[in-house]
Amino acid sequence: MKKIILVTVMALGLSACAQPKTAPEDSKLKQAYSACINTAEGNPDKIQACQSVLNVLSQEKEHQEFAQKETVRTLDYQNCIQATRTGNDQAVKAKCDKIWQEIRANNK
Repeated sequence: MKKIILVTVMALGLSACAQPKTAPEDSKLKQAYSACINTAEGNPDKIQACQSVLNVLSQEKEHQEFAQKETVRTLDYQNCIQATRTGNDQAVKAKCDKIWQEIRANNK
């Protein structure tokens, strides 16, 4: 009986050491951003709403680089969509699609 209790206590102690170092809120923010991007379906207005989550992520030191890259990508995508609206160029649309695929791939 003592061996079982000792093994249980040791297992609990080791599992406590294996907890991730990121705060649960941080991972929730990143998940919220990914969910936002995945539900945006390329709609620039919805993507702009995702920017507010990125703004919060950029305040966290460990997510600053990710947030900066994603901010550039989403702005590129929004600019690309705007260019498509003003002109009817297939090359611009292909570029927009590529940027959108990069954004989606980075947030799976």
